[in-house]
Amino acid sequence: MLNSAQRKIALVDPKLPRAVDVSYPAEEVGFPFDRTLSENDSGILTKILFVNYEDSTQVKNKNIKKLVGHIQSVMGDKEWTIIRAGELTDEYFEVVERISHGHRIKSNPGNDREDDLTSFASKFCAKHNQKAPFWDNDVHELLKYWGFPAKYRNYPDYVNALRQLRDQQELGEFSLRHIEGHLWKIMNRINSGVRQEDISKGENGRYWKQ
Repeated sequence: MLNSAQRKIALVDPKLPRAVDVSYPAEEVGFPFDRTLSENDSGILTKILFVNYEDSTQVKNKNIKKLVGHIQSVMGDKEWTIIRAGELTDEYFEVVERISHGHRIKSNPGNDREDDLTSFASKFCAKHNQKAPFWDNDVHELLKYWGFPAKYRNYPDYVNALRQLRDQQELGEFSLRHIEGHLWKIMNRINSGVRQEDISKGENGRYWKQ
């Protein structure tokens, strides 16, 4: 749920500001998500470590070996091709779902349920194409507060909510990855106590697209 400070700013500006950071994401897929590495255990391990470090997915070190094996078991040539294309189709959603579940990773020994890795899986897949959005809890909450609800950790629903917001705000020139990244920055600044008037500014005081 949004806390009181987040609700205050959301009430001040309840719609997406007409501003998108055009520097995010990078236009080209970079290492190790380009084709530099093979899709073997070593390559998958490197990719997991990059996602975990860069995007704070919080997969515990003790579970990484199990996750490598899980991804290896669900990813074939067809699946790698799908995530590299980055088209948000049912096939793409299925790959995210298959990585998210069935891995038998349980961070809490007292919990019989395996961890839901939707956030990690969405980032792992999206980094291969730079077009698909990450699933992010803060963005999910902001979308819900602005009237674009989605089932929790349901990636297709989340993507649909982003599409609805993009259509309403006439942001068709931007990818969902751009928009999700901008919403994440808004929430990050809100959580950091940045003033409302600064949210629509870019890095070094540069204004984003108005």
